Amino acid sequence: SLQDLRQETSNLFALVQEEEAKNARLEETQANIALQIQDKQDLTEKEVRRKTRLEKELKVLKQTHEHLQLENAAKEALKKDNEESLRRKELAMRESKQKMEKYLKQYDGLFRATHSLTEAMQLQWQKNVDLHKENVQVEQELNLKEQQMQATTRDALKVEKLMEIAREQLLDVEAKRAACEVEKEQAKFELEDLINRSLEAEKKQSEHLAKKLEEMLREREVLNKMLVKANDRTQATFDLMKIKENTMKNLQNEINGLKSQVKKQRAQIQQLVGEREKYEKEATLATQKFMTSLEEAKLQDLQVVSLQQKIVESESRLKQQQNLYEAVRTDRNLYSKQLIESQEEIGDMKRKFKIMNHQIEQLKEEITSKDHALVKEHFDHHKVDKEKEILKNELLRIKKQIQSSEQIILNQELEITKLAKIIQEADEEKQRQVKEYGCVVHDRDTLRQQLIQRNEELTVLYEKIKIQKSTLSKGHFQFQEKQKEVDSLQARIHALAFERDSSCSQLEHEGSLKSELFRLEKELLQEKTKIRALSEELDHPLNVHRWRKLEGSDPKRFEMIRKLQALQKKLIRKYEETTIKDLLILEKEKLYVELKTILARQPGAEVAEQLVVYKETLKGKQNQMKQMDDELQMYKMQVKEYRRDLEQLEKEKQQIQQGWINHHLKSYSNQFGDDGSTGGKSVDYETPAGYGNPED
Repeated sequence: SLQDLRQETSNLFALVQEEEAKNARLEETQANIALQIQDKQDLTEKEVRRKTRLEKELKVLKQTHEHLQLENAAKEALKKDNEESLRRKELAMRESKQKMEKYLKQYDGLFRATHSLTEAMQLQWQKNVDLHKENVQVEQELNLKEQQMQATTRDALKVEKLMEIAREQLLDVEAKRAACEVEKEQAKFELEDLINRSLEAEKKQSEHLAKKLEEMLREREVLNKMLVKANDRTQATFDLMKIKENTMKNLQNEINGLKSQVKKQRAQIQQLVGEREKYEKEATLATQKFMTSLEEAKLQDLQVVSLQQKIVESESRLKQQQNLYEAVRTDRNLYSKQLIESQEEIGDMKRKFKIMNHQIEQLKEEITSKDHALVKEHFDHHKVDKEKEILKNELLRIKKQIQSSEQIILNQELEITKLAKIIQEADEEKQRQVKEYGCVVHDRDTLRQQLIQRNEELTVLYEKIKIQKSTLSKGHFQFQEKQKEVDSLQARIHALAFERDSSCSQLEHEGSLKSELFRLEKELLQEKTKIRALSEELDHPLNVHRWRKLEGSDPKRFEMIRKLQALQKKLIRKYEETTIKDLLILEKEKLYVELKTILARQPGAEVAEQLVVYKETLKGKQNQMKQMDDELQMYKMQVKEYRRDLEQLEKEKQQIQQGWINHHLKSYSNQFGDDGSTGGKSVDYETPAGYGNPED
């Protein structure tokens, strides 16, 4: 059936998969075995190379041993050469005496030259001290000039500040003048509207404004004059500054020249000091040579004294012989022939005696030189014997070391293989940890860059939020102020509309109002004439005592006049206040228009919604930042743990390397003890080339 076939096919598929898995495992094991075989082959090749290298080093050590034997033979030959060199040195001593006299003469000449040079150096030193004092004075003058420059710069700054103040005052004056012109124009309009009401008051006001204008113009002229003076002062200060700058440049050039001279003189001083030291050294050498020559001269004087004593002894002997000759002179006749012969013999003896004395002196000199040479040769021979004994002991020790090292090498080769495996595993572990550490460092760097980017974005967002908050607060405050002004203006508009309605209702009665207007104009003219006359009387009272009479005769009338005067003054004041308020209304209207434009530009509900969105995103970013900080701390802890593990592995590796090196050193020292031969020089044993690192 189909189900059975499907089951069989599924079973077959399962068997096929199992077989494929087994094949894959077998292939993996085969690959691992191939890798192990390759590793073993590499290890065997390394060991073969090491063996060949060790054999080469043994050959080199044997060659060094033979070389030491040859050196010993060469030393014996050198001993013979030294004997000949001693003879040559005796001849050189005689030549050195002659040279010593020359050196003494040269020393005298050098002493005179050094004396003259020291005097010249003292003079130069005095000149340098004088130049240093001049430099100090120049520096003080420069400091004074700099202080003066600073004072002039301060004055210039003050003048600039005064100029700025004068400009500000000019701007204020011009603003006032513009305001006055505006007031004048408004006053003209109001005069045209209110000609029928108060011509004289308007004239007074216009005169007052004209006076104000004249005063303003005078102030402007005064300020212009002050500006011109300030400009002149600034020009003068600039000229002074230029002069000071030129003087500063000249002084700087002089200072540079003096500095260059000082440098040259210092170089000359250093050169002279160097020459003085050189001559002092030469003088010390000459004095040492002089002292040695003096000691040699003393030795020669002692030899001369000994020879003079011998001559005195010989002279005493001659005197004895002369006494004998005088005693025998009585027998001269008898022994004349014998005397002549004896005299001849005495002459011969004298000659021989002189020759013998000369030979004795030569022999003494030769004996002293031979004694010195014998002493030196004895010491050299003693040293050579000691060196021979040391070399014999060293050779015995090296033989023993070579024997022990050959035994240890066999044991160490097994340990080397084990250690090489351990080191290889440690290196693989180290590489793996280094890779992991590199990944961690890369992740840390990426996280750090992301953190920096997030911080920069947050700072930008915070600055934008601060700007938006400040603009919102300013806009809210300005909106409240403008709302208040709008409310007041609306109330004003309502009042004006009410007045307009009342005036419109009055315009319906135009005919009656015209007649009323003519009547009122006549009354107004009459009243104005009265007001003019009264104001003139108030300004220039004709009869002051009349008011006093009125005060006594008719006090009620006097009080009415007083009230009328007070009301007139109040009317003038109120008129001025109305003009000021009209100007304020115009300014408020301008501000209202500006506020409308500002409010139209201000952000609305969309900005608030954007702010809410920004706040939400900011909270999300802050949460992300906290998570990233936690992750960063975790990674840091992991990195610290990895570093500790790496340090421990490094320490273990160094300990293994040190133990391996020490082991090999011991083995090689024992090996050298076995293969060495007699004779030679002591050898300082060092680590063989190629055994510094056990990884090879």
